[in-house]
Amino acid sequence: MQYFINCDGGKNPNTDEGVACWGMVCQDDTGQRIYSRYGALGRGYSHNVAEYYAVFEALRFCASHKDKKYTIRTDSKLVVDQLSGAAVCQAESLVAINKACHVLIDVHNYADRPKIIWIPREKNVIADTLTRKAHDYFHKAKHTTALALEAWYVKAWRLVPE
Repeated sequence: MQYFINCDGGKNPNTDEGVACWGMVCQDDTGQRIYSRYGALGRGYSHNVAEYYAVFEALRFCASHKDKKYTIRTDSKLVVDQLSGAAVCQAESLVAINKACHVLIDVHNYADRPKIIWIPREKNVIADTLTRKAHDYFHKAKHTTALALEAWYVKAWRLVPE
């Protein structure tokens, strides 16, 4: 069976005060939702970091279920091109998450290595919806306790803004 993971990241508003959020959804080839997850990285991160982080979370999911065949779909050409080697990752803010993604791709012994492909934004509504949900939650929350787990992952990969 084939599994598809849609990923999205964004920043709203796309200013210094904006909040970077991400979402990912795994479905089987019948469209049945298997797993979904979303979160907020917070302020100080670009939308590209959020896009990468969504793919990173998808790869973490793949690594914990290695016996399946996955296609990761994202509307970020930058992420697809950099992870495929078609473009070089030079932005200082993306180098750590790029390396973390490569570790998840290269180190694990997958039955079938995950493919990462680009899809148009209008075909990625399911992941975009979760990204917006994370953004809404971040702004409505009176505390950040629920976001502590996501913040730990960010710190673990040294993505904390300087």
